[in-house]
Amino acid sequence: MFIDLPATAEQLLDPPQEKYDADGNLPPGVLADLLRDGSRRLDPQAVYEMEEAKAPGAKAPTRYVLLGGFGSGKSTIGQLLAQVHRAALLDRRPPHLLEPAVRDAISDTRAACDRERLSWPATPRYPFRVELARFAKALADGKASTLADYLRTALKGAADLAHEDFLEWLKLAPSLLILDGLDEVPPTGNRDAVVGAVNTFLIEARHAGADLFVVATSRRDGYEGEFGGGVVAFRSFRPLSETRALRCVEQYASTRFGDTTQAGDLVDKLRSAARNPLTASLMSSPLQVTFMATVVSARGDPGQDR
Repeated sequence: MFIDLPATAEQLLDPPQEKYDADGNLPPGVLADLLRDGSRRLDPQAVYEMEEAKAPGAKAPTRYVLLGGFGSGKSTIGQLLAQVHRAALLDRRPPHLLEPAVRDAISDTRAACDRERLSWPATPRYPFRVELARFAKALADGKASTLADYLRTALKGAADLAHEDFLEWLKLAPSLLILDGLDEVPPTGNRDAVVGAVNTFLIEARHAGADLFVVATSRRDGYEGEFGGGVVAFRSFRPLSETRALRCVEQYASTRFGDTTQAGDLVDKLRSAARNPLTASLMSSPLQVTFMATVVSARGDPGQDR
């Protein structure tokens, strides 16, 4: 499944009023924003100029914090962002050096971006995706002392990669850092150490001259203002409109069943269920839509009770 999701600067609890346009497209979502702003030059000089800009509209985000409830899609959006940049990087390689499966993955990813009206990265970034709960455990267990150390360990495997070489790589190659799930690191644990390690890494990367775009995710009730430095844009995920929820159903059906009668039947049943206030209330997030689609595809009926 590959679909953009609505998110706004303010926390809004009602679903947006969305309709398809004349070309059959829904309004762009947060992934479109991330791909647009991540394509800008974000080396320290460019970031400094945006931080110091006085003219209206001159401050473009250099970092994003995505806030949403359980199952709202914030982690999935981060995974999709990483996949698009990964495919865009590989797309710049000579095709004869890539295996057929890799070329197919690039083609599928690009087709999904075209379908969702998502811009292909003008600046492909090497994606680092960090599950903060795992990083917190690595810090607590003494398996990593810094975020740079944690990333180097994941990259080098059995090979050698010096810290200085890693910083030089960051300077030469535009990068994307996705910090997923701050809410999964409780204040009663080592959250302060995790946040401190992230901030130290950002300072070090900037000093090294890195062109770095940062995206962090958290549940709103688990976020306490961390990662607020620089030009940060906050986005809160909204409940899905009926139109976008059914778009998710179509993507699910197509991915799981292809162009079959079973796929069409599933979409028709959930389109009918969306007109029932009870079942419609259970289709307000991507996770709920996936659950409903799974239940209906297995038993043929969404039922009439929770």
